[in-house]
Amino acid sequence: MRYFFILLVGLFCLASSQSTEVDGQTDTNTELESVLHKKAVAGHANAQYALGLSYSIGKGVPEDFVEAYAWVNIAAAQGQKEAIENRNLVKEPLDRASLSKAQERSREYFKKYVLQVQ
Repeated sequence: MRYFFILLVGLFCLASSQSTEVDGQTDTNTELESVLHKKAVAGHANAQYALGLSYSIGKGVPEDFVEAYAWVNIAAAQGQKEAIENRNLVKEPLDRASLSKAQERSREYFKKYVLQVQ
């Protein structure tokens, strides 16, 4: 649980920075997305939840509610408490077609990033 809070604090600190890419220097937001994504695809539920939150608010990654729901949903499926509690909030902006797409992507990610990683 401590790792989760450290991850979230880092997420919001990095995401609130105003770094940009100049002369080939890596954007801080790109670094954040990369770190979270690596942990998320390795099956870490806390990172999956944090990545979903990132997508839901567009910090460190482009705002994408379909992607946000997919990541939060697989974290919830693994028992991540905050993901379970907040999944419906992430679902709110989705229309019926987008929710269907998000659920399909979630099933795909679960097979790929949870079942195959175990």
